[in-house]
Amino acid sequence: MPDAWTRGWACIDRIDAELPCAAGGAGPAAVPAARPTITGARLEERIADGGTGTVYRACLDDGTAAAVKVGDMAGSRHAARARFARERALLDRLDHPGIVRAVADGRTADGRPWIATEFVEGIRIDAACTRRGTGDGACIQLVMQVLDALDHAHANGVVHRDVKPSNILVGTGGVATLIDFGAARDLDRPEVPPTDATETGSIVGTLAWISPEQADPSIGDVGPAVDVYQSALLLYRLLTGEMPYPGRPSHPAAMLRAALAEERVPASARRPDLDGPLSALLARALARDPARRPPTARDFCLELMDACCVLG
Repeated sequence: MPDAWTRGWACIDRIDAELPCAAGGAGPAAVPAARPTITGARLEERIADGGTGTVYRACLDDGTAAAVKVGDMAGSRHAARARFARERALLDRLDHPGIVRAVADGRTADGRPWIATEFVEGIRIDAACTRRGTGDGACIQLVMQVLDALDHAHANGVVHRDVKPSNILVGTGGVATLIDFGAARDLDRPEVPPTDATETGSIVGTLAWISPEQADPSIGDVGPAVDVYQSALLLYRLLTGEMPYPGRPSHPAAMLRAALAEERVPASARRPDLDGPLSALLARALARDPARRPPTARDFCLELMDACCVLG
């Protein structure tokens, strides 16, 4: 067994030991963080907690509604500032209606970095797809919008690396917007020395939604194929209500183990009415080997369009 593979499994065993089980076993009680003070915006409501910080609904001094992400107190301030600066720089490269825009950044009164993006009025893509009357075609079209946004990002040297329901908001007009580029990778500067976990050999992203090559670098490079895999994972979940892994694992580390294995449950096994081109396409896009997946987000999008026509 290759050394990288061995290290990957050792990492999963450590995660198993550290994470509370899904059924309970709560860790230490969380202490609510004091609302930070920043110049240029008024923080109004805490709306999310992510891997790189806390997100607040805010109003900028010019009256613009924004989502402000503030870095955590823990960890290296230097690394956090570098991470937020990179996120702002990557977002500034992108100009697409399906990608959130950065509008401001700075530091809190106690020195933590923050970044403000436009506030997206909408609900998570999974909530949008479970609304009464939302059919398979509408769900596929939403994922196609996400793939179009990812294709733009890839063309500008940016891989999102954390495509999941909570990072895609759907507005009242049915427009999907990709948010939170905190885990994104810069493909144009691979030679830059590591500044934090997103550029090292550590596992980066959300365990339940991670691609095989994110968990084990020996499988392949971390590039656009990661976003193709996660988009397929998202669509599979939207259409079947489950993940494509045997045994229906629910613990994040167990799903990570399953992602590293070869076997996937065909979508048609979960829903027989999906048998045909769509199930076959999802099987390819969810392949452990990145080379077996559709080569680009655009290719995946075009093949989904054809499959959607067959689905009727």
